[in-house]
Amino acid sequence: MPEKILVTGASGFIASHCILDLLQHGYAVRGTLRNLDRSEKLRDIIAKHHSGASEIEFAEANLTSADGWAEAIDGCDGVFHVASPVSAVLPKDSNELIEPARQGTVNVLTAAKNAGIKRVVLTSSAAAVTGSEKVSERTYTCDDWSDPLDSNLTAYSVSKTIAEKKAWEMAAGGGSELAVINPVVVLGPALETDYGTSLELLYKLLTGELPLVPNVGYEIVDVRDVATLHRLAFEHPEAAGQRFLCAAGFR
Repeated sequence: MPEKILVTGASGFIASHCILDLLQHGYAVRGTLRNLDRSEKLRDIIAKHHSGASEIEFAEANLTSADGWAEAIDGCDGVFHVASPVSAVLPKDSNELIEPARQGTVNVLTAAKNAGIKRVVLTSSAAAVTGSEKVSERTYTCDDWSDPLDSNLTAYSVSKTIAEKKAWEMAAGGGSELAVINPVVVLGPALETDYGTSLELLYKLLTGELPLVPNVGYEIVDVRDVATLHRLAFEHPEAAGQRFLCAAGFR
């Protein structure tokens, strides 16, 4: 029997590519959704790219509730915890992003530990590494952390930092092995028209929604490479306990 991986937030941009990559490499997949009404639509989307889409299982679970996570993880061999709140417009109350990110991490890692899952691969962000002060001459490494108390950090950056720190704290307490992926701006083909926040800036530039072309640049990475890195971080024994900064250079 193939190993089965639980992918949280299955309808998301990165998560859907993780599912596709896992299917392409012989894994069985179960994905979590906040509402199972979306399951058939997601199967149809994946089916355009892989014949095994009909075999994908789905489970209903919400980041802010512990309910459903034990059932979602039951029978799985590993977990890719990709789900995290993100918004194109930053909320007035930063806790709208911070608390679901932190609590979701607690819920998933607790259920993984109770189920005896050997390894969890967590999707974090370069925002948990670089902080608000960008120094062009400096090379950031996995030893760097953003400061969640930095008043210049966005709510999203704080949420990713706090959630990742919580994951490492739980792993150190005897839970599942942990490997963390820290991507920069993730671009690449959207599998569905509801492409989410990751491609929002690109969409606005291409459609002319922004009245001017801003003088900005980003470190970028292809979503397919991010998905592959999640799988490799699960497969390789030496990946346990590591953070993997995922970037393809400044553009």
